[in-house]
Amino acid sequence: MMGVKETGELLVWLAKAGSAVGASIEDGKPDWTDLPKFMALLPSAPSAILGVGEIPAELKDMDAAEAAMLVTMFAEEFEIANDDAEKKVEMILAALAQIYAVIIGLKDLQK
Repeated sequence: MMGVKETGELLVWLAKAGSAVGASIEDGKPDWTDLPKFMALLPSAPSAILGVGEIPAELKDMDAAEAAMLVTMFAEEFEIANDDAEKKVEMILAALAQIYAVIIGLKDLQK
């Protein structure tokens, strides 16, 4: 098993980016005062993006426990003012992880 390091780094970065977007539109008028929210994303961008080429292999090798871990990692970092919308995004990601677990389970039956 190769792990999901690169997938996790990208997913966490995307969660933080989504949080920054959510915070910038919270007052209804994104403007230059929101720039620090996005500047905070820059230091982690290279590590999130440089390993993107390894993500397909990680996803192919990922098991259900790793998928659940990725969902948790995302949920810990994704914060927006609309709690209902936040929960729905997290539910969608969790549902995708469950669908993936079912697919992996079906593949295991074929072996």
